[in-house]
Amino acid sequence: MTLKIYDGTDWKTQRSLKFYNGSAWSTAKQAWIFNGSSWAITYPEFPSSSANPSITVSSGTNGRIGCTYSTTVGSWNADDAYAPTSYTYQWTRSGVDISGATASTYTTTASDADKTIGVKVKAINQRGETTTSATTGITMLPFVSSLSATNTTQSVSAPTVTFNVSNLTYSGSWTAVSNATTYETTYGGTAGAPSVNIGARTFSGSGTAGSASFSVRAVNTNRIVSLSWTAAVGAVSYDIYVNGSLYTNTGNTLTSFTYNPPDDNSRTYIVYPRTSTTQGYGSNQPSVAAAATYSTYGTGSGTLVQPNATSPTSASSSISQTSFFVSWSGATNATKYRIYWVSQSNWTGDPTVSYDAETTNTSVTFTSNFNPGTTYYAYISASGDNNVWTPYGAYKTSATVAYPAPGTPSPSTSSVTSTSFNISWSATTYTDSYRVWVGTSSGGNNIVNTSTTSTSYSVTGLSNSTTYYVTITGYGSNYGGYGSDGTTSATTLAQPGFINSAPTVQFERTASVIKWGIDNPSSTSYGGSLNLVGVYWEVRTAAGGGTLVGNGTKNFTTSYNTATTVNGYYWHYLVRSNGTVPDVPYSASSRYLRCQLYGTDSNTGATVNGPFSSWL
Repeated sequence: MTLKIYDGTDWKTQRSLKFYNGSAWSTAKQAWIFNGSSWAITYPEFPSSSANPSITVSSGTNGRIGCTYSTTVGSWNADDAYAPTSYTYQWTRSGVDISGATASTYTTTASDADKTIGVKVKAINQRGETTTSATTGITMLPFVSSLSATNTTQSVSAPTVTFNVSNLTYSGSWTAVSNATTYETTYGGTAGAPSVNIGARTFSGSGTAGSASFSVRAVNTNRIVSLSWTAAVGAVSYDIYVNGSLYTNTGNTLTSFTYNPPDDNSRTYIVYPRTSTTQGYGSNQPSVAAAATYSTYGTGSGTLVQPNATSPTSASSSISQTSFFVSWSGATNATKYRIYWVSQSNWTGDPTVSYDAETTNTSVTFTSNFNPGTTYYAYISASGDNNVWTPYGAYKTSATVAYPAPGTPSPSTSSVTSTSFNISWSATTYTDSYRVWVGTSSGGNNIVNTSTTSTSYSVTGLSNSTTYYVTITGYGSNYGGYGSDGTTSATTLAQPGFINSAPTVQFERTASVIKWGIDNPSSTSYGGSLNLVGVYWEVRTAAGGGTLVGNGTKNFTTSYNTATTVNGYYWHYLVRSNGTVPDVPYSASSRYLRCQLYGTDSNTGATVNGPFSSWL
C-alpha cells in the first residue's frame, strides 16, 4: 500500500513522513492506515537496490582454496521511504547456502573444491526486506604454495681389494659396498688387461714381471630427487611433472615423492594438486640435478715374478729354394724366442750370442738361397722377460729342399715341307732328358713317341696338307718325374702343282683371217696346288721347227671369247692373223701353232709349265 497526499492539484506518493513532537520534527519510522477492515503498514517502502554487492579477495589468491573473500552490501536507495535499517549476509557454494557463513567475509575450505563461491545480501527496513546477490564466477581449486626438490642420492664408500699373485698371474676380489649399483675398475703397473666379473666382484689376469695393481671404486647410479610440498587444502591427489611433462599422479594426499632420474642432467619439477575432477594450481622448483655418486678407489697390489722359460716340445718346418718356415709350440713361461738356422745336424751355440731371428711369435720365416737336396736345421731357444735362454740343443727341427720340377720347354717348328718339319727348343732347368710326342691330335703321340737328350728333332714321312701336334716335356731324375708340357703345331705343305696334259688346239680360216685357239682349258688334266694363269703360244713356218713367226701369252681371264665357236665349243684363247688384230703377220705361206698351259704353285709361287700341244 502506498501512502499518497493531495497537493491541491494532484495526489503525490508520500516519500517521507514526519511528525512534530512539540519541539522538533522527526522522521516517521512507520505509518499505518485503516483500510476499512484492518490496519496495514503503508510506510516506508521495501529497500530498493541500485547495485549488487561486490566480492573482493581480502587475503590469499582468488580462486584458490584458503583465500578469504569480503563483500559489500551494494548500493541502496537512501531515501527515508526506502533506506535499509540493517543488513544480513549468506555465502553460497555453487548456489547452495553454506551453513554458518553469515558474516561479511568468508574463508574458503576444502568443501569448496570445484565449486563457485557467491554471496546473498539482504537489506531490511521497517517495511520489510530485499535480497541481492553476487558470485566470484571462479571455480575454487586447491593450490600448492611451495615445493622443494633435493638431490638425496646416497653416497658410497671405497671397496677393500684383495690381490693374490702366482708368478706372472694374479687374481682377487673386492668387498660389497652398500648402495653401490655397479663398480668401475682399472689396473696398473705390469698387470696387463685383466678379466673382470663385476657381478661376482672378482678379477684375474696375467702380466709381466714387476709391480702390478688392481683398483675398484663403487658407483651408485640409483639417483634420487626427493620432492616435498605444502599440503593443498581440497586436494585428493597430486600430479608430478618432470621437465614440463606429466610423470605420474600420486593417487593419495601424501606431500612427498621420490623420483629416480635416468642420468645426471638437471630437470625441473612441478607439483599440481588435483580434485576428483580438476587439476589445481601448482608450485615449481628450479632445475635440480641428481648425479651418480662415486667412491674413491680401493686398490690391491703385488709383485709379478717371471719364472724361467722351458724349451718348446714340438716344432715343424717347411722349406723351398727361397723360404724356410719354422713354427713351434709347448714352451712354458716364454715371452720371446731366438732361432738359428744352419745345414749342420749337430750344432751347438750360445743363444745369447748367436741367433738369426728374435721374435715374440711362435713362427718365423727366413728368406735366402737354399740349395736343392740340402737339409737345413732350425735351432730354437726360449726365454721369459728375465732373459734366461734355454739351450739351443734342447729343441730343433729340419727340412730338406726339394728339387724343383724341370722347366717347361717352348718348342718351335721350322723347315716345313709337304712331308717333314724340324722341331727345336731351348734347354730347360733341372732337366736330364726330353720326351718328344708328335700326333695328329692335340697331345697325341701316334707319329712320334721317343726321348732324347738333344734340344731338336726332325720329323719325316708325313702326309701333305696335314696338321701335326707337338708336345715336348722335360724329365728330371732328381725331381723324379716329368714337368709341364710345352706344345706347338705345324701343318705340312700341299702337293706341288703340275700339269699332265697338253691343251687341244683348234683352227679356223675365213678368207684372209686365220684364228687359232684352245677350248675349255679347265677341263685340261692338271693337279697339285696349281693356280692356272694363262697360255703360252708360238707360230712357226714349219711343224716342229722352221722360223719363229711370233709368240706370246694370253691371260687366263681376259682372253676368253664367247662370240666365236669352233666345232660347237667356245674358244677361250685366240691367236689371230689378219689386218685388224695382227698377233702374227698375215702371209699366204703355211703357218703352224702350238700352245702350252702355265700356272703358279700356290705353296712356292714358282711357275709351273705343262706340256706343249701338237702342231696345228
